[in-house]
Amino acid sequence: MLACGNQDNTISLWHAQTGQYKTTLIGHLDSVTSVAFSPDGGELASISDDGTILL
Repeated sequence: MLACGNQDNTISLWHAQTGQYKTTLIGHLDSVTSVAFSPDGGELASISDDGTILL
């Protein structure tokens, strides 16, 4: 899985092997500036210009 933070306040998820779009995650109120998966790949953390960190 690949994750991409976007300027439209969302995170896009993509299948890493096929490049197929999977879904969009919402929740931030401003641009998503950073995303990171936990070491086991079970959680995704995101940071936004709105000053929040979401899991």
